[in-house]
Parts: sequence; structure tokens; C-alpha cells
Amino acid sequence: MVSLAESNTKRFKRIQRGKFVLRAGFLDEQKRRDLHRVIPFDNAVESMHALEKQVQSGECTLAGVFEEGQEVGWTIFKVIEEDHGRELLSVASRGNSKSDLSNEIIPILEDIARQYGCRSIRLHTMRTGLVQKLIKLDWFVSEVVMRKEIQ
Repeated sequence: MVSLAESNTKRFKRIQRGKFVLRAGFLDEQKRRDLHRVIPFDNAVESMHALEKQVQSGECTLAGVFEEGQEVGWTIFKVIEEDHGRELLSVASRGNSKSDLSNEIIPILEDIARQYGCRSIRLHTMRTGLVQKLIKLDWFVSEVVMRKEIQ
């Protein structure tokens, strides 16, 4: 098992599930544009720059999802220590494919969590359809975040 100090700075092993491969990636211009779409906050630019720094420093890991050699999506994650043990935090993910990649990416995230000795995985989403899919895969809602802009 990888130590917590090493888990966010060491590269994870290449993982393959069916025709999909997850391997270390890098933050290019397309992923920077995608981040604007997946970070829903009013301070998205600040959040994006902070996330870029976390990827560059190794605090977060960016991994590309490949199908037949073509990158069809990506995910950014990090391992954190919680009261209940290690947790893999899926910080951001995006599919470039016309099809929904959640059925492929979620099991790969579970493999990564096992590789790092995590007891759980957490992700935040605004996609209600993804919430329903995850519930069917034995995930549960652990928090609800509400937001209201004040004018």
C-alpha cells in the first residue's frame, strides 16, 4: 500500500478495464477549457488556477481515460485522510466522448482507491442523472450543498 505522503505525489499504476485504459495525463489547453465547464462556482477562474497548481505540485493527479489509444476523457483526484480512513476525492472529471463514460470511469476510480488503500470515494456533482446511476452502484448521498447568489 502507498503511504499517504506518497499517494498524491507518486504516479499511480496504469489501470485497464475492458477497452478503457487510465494513465497519467497532463493539463493541456483543452482540459483547461473543460475545467471551466465542470467547476460550477462563481469563482471558477480562481478555482481552476488553484486546481492547476495542485496538479502541477502533485497534490492532485490528472489521469487520462483512453479508448483504443485515443483520449476520451480525464479525471483529477487526490487521496485525503479522513476520520474514517483514507478517501479518494474525485475533484473533477470530463468525458470527451459522445457516450456517457461514467459506467467506465467509476469502476476505474474504485480500482485506484483500492490501489491507495482508501476506504471510500467521494465526488461532488451537479448531474442528477449521475447521482441516480451512482445510487444503483451502491453509492449513497452523504451531503447536499445548496447555493444562492446574493445581489
